Amino acid sequence: KDSKRADIVRFPKDYFYFYHYVRRVFSVQPISVLSHPFLRWLNRLNDQLSRLIWHYDFPVLTLIPFLLKIRQTQIVFATTPKIGLGLSFFKKFNIYSGRIVINIVGLYDQLTILNSRRVNTLVSDLFSEVDQFVSGASWHEALKLADLLKLPINKFQFIPHSGIDTNFFSVEVNTRKDGSILGIGVDPSRDWGLYNRVAQALPHENFVWATDPRLIRQPVPSNVQIKFFSTLELREKIREAKMILILTKQNHHFSGQASAFRTMSCGKTVILTKTPGIEEFPLNHLRNCVLVEPGNVFQIIKYINYLSRNPDQMHQIGKKASQLIQSKYSYERIGDVYVKLFKSII
Repeated sequence: KDSKRADIVRFPKDYFYFYHYVRRVFSVQPISVLSHPFLRWLNRLNDQLSRLIWHYDFPVLTLIPFLLKIRQTQIVFATTPKIGLGLSFFKKFNIYSGRIVINIVGLYDQLTILNSRRVNTLVSDLFSEVDQFVSGASWHEALKLADLLKLPINKFQFIPHSGIDTNFFSVEVNTRKDGSILGIGVDPSRDWGLYNRVAQALPHENFVWATDPRLIRQPVPSNVQIKFFSTLELREKIREAKMILILTKQNHHFSGQASAFRTMSCGKTVILTKTPGIEEFPLNHLRNCVLVEPGNVFQIIKYINYLSRNPDQMHQIGKKASQLIQSKYSYERIGDVYVKLFKSII
């Protein structure tokens, strides 16, 4: 539904990666494997069967309804490693003969947590069919994954993020401020226990966790509201908030990057966990963001109090943040990099 309406201004184009820019050069056919109740059921069945056999998601059944469309394309770009595995299976058995590009974000962390030589061997064998791997998070992650799976490093490329729709996620000076502190995230890497400890230590502050309530499997302090926002609602909530928290567990793929960059584009100060790979981006502590160590609740509290006492500096940090995203990470700039990549492998 959102894909069909993605040209309407209230839907940010970066949610659909960069294809709005890429389609100026190529004919692009977006595929959503969860766009219909039957497809969602098929995806759940696929996950159950593959975990039973391999103890890992292996989406062959999930992609079968799209096989005819896939076979007609020159290049298929898998926006997740999971989808990339299914495409690699089709290519290995000559069901698909075109080019495959895979976004590997998060895969290294998944495989190291699973710690299965059998799964690593399977993934490595299938990924031998891939033409190009893209890390949208960090080169650090790409090096780690290439070493783990024994894949040639010349097949990897670091393209920072998918690009931000800076026209949508923009600064709005006239928005009413509600003084809340907003935490954002729907991925498993968010450290919700840490979020709640911060809120508990600051009972005079109001917090909003923008996430799926099912991800927070613990009681929350009385000064916390949990809500899942639509894209438009989330943008307005970002603009209304005093500051933003993006707190993740230790990881190697700069988890939280998309949320951080969208809030920064809106001119907000974000307190962001410093994890491996983050140093590859021009994120400067107390200049365009606030960087904290993973799990350090005292450090987070310290900077929340500091920024609350220094609103002018907080405003300047947000201003510099917006300038950074506007100048380096718009979806047009990132889209141009992908156009060059796709042209190089056709």
